[in-house]
Amino acid sequence: YMMRLKKGSFLGVMEDVPVQTNDEYVVVPQQLPEEIAYTTLKVLWDNSDELRKVTARMRDWTRERMVSGQAAVPYHPGAIKFYREKGVWGGEMEKLQQQLLKR
Repeated sequence: YMMRLKKGSFLGVMEDVPVQTNDEYVVVPQQLPEEIAYTTLKVLWDNSDELRKVTARMRDWTRERMVSGQAAVPYHPGAIKFYREKGVWGGEMEKLQQQLLKR
């Protein structure tokens, strides 16, 4: 999808420029215990402010972007449990999940 890099946001970006980008994924095997997937997301969620300080690539990352209607791989059951508890997993995400599982 398209996004706009703002002037000065990265070395060499001298003016606002449109770029094509993609989401970053944390990929785990299906066999990973639900508790580990859940806890991993909890750590990312609870420390999102600190993560944005680590690298410029994370600067625009937000909790809201952890669940994407443009996902290309299915979500782990532990992730779905976590996102439901946080109130960011709804009917549209469930529909997408079912489509991704059929692939």
